[in-house]
Amino acid sequence: MGHAVRSASVPGPTANTADLVRAAYDGDKALETVAYLDQYIRWPGNRGFDASIDHVASRIESAGFVPEETAAAGARLTYRIEEYPMTQPAWEPMAAAVTISGQDTPVLEFVSNRNMLAVGSSSTPAGGIT
Repeated sequence: MGHAVRSASVPGPTANTADLVRAAYDGDKALETVAYLDQYIRWPGNRGFDASIDHVASRIESAGFVPEETAAAGARLTYRIEEYPMTQPAWEPMAAAVTISGQDTPVLEFVSNRNMLAVGSSSTPAGGIT
């Protein structure tokens, strides 16, 4: 029987990236950012998406980054936000509920169960459907 040959592991180009930023990393700030983003359904062009982009831009600006379009030549800490034209309206869920006819309390509501609504769902006619 032959012997297994082990190849030497070659570290990737970003192998030490975590070591470079570990001292500046703040877990509480990361959790705050996630909590902010998590309050929204984010699809390109909707209010939650745009608010989330603005929030992250504000956070990185407070860390010293400058928008690329206003940065001095040769500036190292720059960022840009790319924008593209929308070919159709952004999907923006507003509210949803599943109710049983004759019952006062909904079985599910979007406000407490955001995954109940299929992505890209169309509005239901006023008065609902039966």
